[in-house]
Amino acid sequence: SKQDVAMNGWILKRKVGAQNYEFKFPKGMNLKAGATATIWSSDVNDISVDPPTNLKLRTTKWFTTGNESKKTILEDSDGRVVAEKVVSVK
Repeated sequence: SKQDVAMNGWILKRKVGAQNYEFKFPKGMNLKAGATATIWSSDVNDISVDPPTNLKLRTTKWFTTGNESKKTILEDSDGRVVAEKVVSVK
């Protein structure tokens, strides 16, 4: 975005087959214009958590599988889909 985005109440959802995961952005998180945020799986040990650019799942690992499609959805604080990506394995 060309403007700062207040991420309070935003949720990143991931669906892989029957598995569903959610990441709720920290309260008070503000993503600066043009910046990005990376959300790491809980099993990644060699990164340092540094909000708002580096965030980490507390207890969940990002689930992946070989043959099922993966759907990732970003919802704002009102539950509107802001972005969506589907990766299909063939």
